[in-house]
Amino acid sequence: MVFKGAAEKLSPEEILPLFFKDVEFVHIASLRIDSSLHAAKIAKEKNIVVLFDPGRVLSRRGMLYSKKIFRYIDILLVNHEEAELLTGLKDFRDAGQLLSKEGIKTIIIKLGGKGVYYLSNGNENFVKAYKVNAIDTMGAGDSFASGLITMLGKKARIDEAIKFANAVAAIKVQRLGAHQIPMMDEVDEFIRKQG
Repeated sequence: MVFKGAAEKLSPEEILPLFFKDVEFVHIASLRIDSSLHAAKIAKEKNIVVLFDPGRVLSRRGMLYSKKIFRYIDILLVNHEEAELLTGLKDFRDAGQLLSKEGIKTIIIKLGGKGVYYLSNGNENFVKAYKVNAIDTMGAGDSFASGLITMLGKKARIDEAIKFANAVAAIKVQRLGAHQIPMMDEVDEFIRKQG
């Protein structure tokens, strides 16, 4: 069960530095900007890798609204619609290039069934999507993020991490329910079968 809008109630004062003890990655998703910024600042002070997914609500407010957090994040995760909302640019490559000028090391733009476009340290590339019969896309973005963080934690290259994250999301969208994230062995087997 979820309470829509709960993230809007989380205040910066409720995000305590002790939450970041022994943490390697912090994924900030769909929080209001003051709480997102507070969490990102704490994480950066502790040399934690920060991933930021503004979601539709923050993306609709445009780049200027979220710009203050950009200097604290390492990886920006958006889908094509959010990239357009943030930048005002329809072409995902143009949106990615504009966002990269803000100093973000890695920008990942998810294109659904078309794959993932990313820029990392000035280099751009594309990772193909897996062809599956999607029945429920709710939770696909969170599944992608968990797969990405899992592989980055194993010191995978960014392209390898994205490929794995794509597989996690591809398996999830074939299942009903937002929390139907596959186990590691399922993902490995799925990738092996896909070739």
